Amino acid sequence: MRDLSLVALLRESLADPTEAFRALHALRLSRATLLEAAALLAILSALMASLLGANAPIPVSGEAVTIGPVAWAVVFGLSMVISAWALGLAGRALGGTGDFDGALLVTVWLDVVALVTQVVTVAIGLVLPLAAPLLGVLALALLLWCLLGFAKALHGFDGLGRTVAAILLAGLGAWIGLTLVASLLLGLTGGLDA
Repeated sequence: MRDLSLVALLRESLADPTEAFRALHALRLSRATLLEAAALLAILSALMASLLGANAPIPVSGEAVTIGPVAWAVVFGLSMVISAWALGLAGRALGGTGDFDGALLVTVWLDVVALVTQVVTVAIGLVLPLAAPLLGVLALALLLWCLLGFAKALHGFDGLGRTVAAILLAGLGAWIGLTLVASLLLGLTGGLDA
């Protein structure tokens, strides 16, 4: 029997992301479960961002806008859903077989891996501050490695060419979607002080 513990799946995600995605996909998690996981991860990511000082004022149209933890949670949650939608569409446009639910699994699980690597990086950075920048680069490389494997497995691509193209197209689509949503939210609220 395959070990499906969190630690085992995280370890497999780093060692063989394609197989890790297949193991997660075999669980057949419902869309509702994935959306609940996305909401929980958005809240945890927002709390982590707040702890790391991400709620500092940022310039928007010449004004300083403070983005609070609730707004960060909304942004993180929307980014996961929009990214999943973009990854599903981009992969199918290139002949892939993935769907929205599978792409949502990719974005949710990638966020789990990202959150764990961020916690580990911050913890090690507190003990060895000079190692923090190198650890950040290493964490980014690991996340890109995982994303390549997850997207390849999701869409059933044979090589990395179409996988990279799908990720780049999805990134562009997600950027456009998030820009539109952010513009709408900033326009409706006059800022995001939540």
